[in-house]
Amino acid sequence: METFYTRLSEKISDLILAVIALGLLVVSVEYVQFLTDHPSTIRDPEFWKRIALTALVTVFTAYKFVAYSAYFCNPDNGARLAGLSPRRIVVLFLLDLVEVTLVAWLYAILLIGHLTSLGGREATISVELGATMLPFLFLFLALWHLTVLVWYRVARGGYRDMLIHLAFALAYLAMMTLLLAADTVRYKELFDWGAIAFFAGCVALLYWVKGIPDIRNALEKPA
Repeated sequence: METFYTRLSEKISDLILAVIALGLLVVSVEYVQFLTDHPSTIRDPEFWKRIALTALVTVFTAYKFVAYSAYFCNPDNGARLAGLSPRRIVVLFLLDLVEVTLVAWLYAILLIGHLTSLGGREATISVELGATMLPFLFLFLALWHLTVLVWYRVARGGYRDMLIHLAFALAYLAMMTLLLAADTVRYKELFDWGAIAFFAGCVALLYWVKGIPDIRNALEKPA
């Protein structure tokens, strides 16, 4: 069932793809430029941590596009959206923009800063993951899930969907708290790779419990 918001969602989907493409482009250009300027970086474990995080952020943000598209392919969701008031439609649109903004922030946090360097600053730039980089990454991930939770609440979605996103938000906030409270300087390698593995597990679980079922429902119930 095609509704006003179904048509509007096509614009949001285009915006999501644009943000993902631009984020990948900027991060890739910066990493390649830094690597060509500093070839020894290829042997630096910190560089490979960034590569792993970039891959995971890409897979995570792709979920937003896939799940969003699948949601609007389900006629049951279209019927529910058709009954929403104009005020709820406006709120949903604003929440979509917040989600897209948070997706952009995930790519922004991966930047080294090499492209914006001035003068002799290049020598001071390092690919090392800063002390607050991973905590901020998990904070943005948690905020994204909380925003999606509110989106489902406004759209009168199912409680299962809301509980799933609440669980992921709490998990990311817990990991953020752990990284801020623990001695991440002394055991940096352990915490960095542990956090990356945790992120990978959460992304895989998100697809397993939410992404794949949503796609299956969309295929079984063509609009």
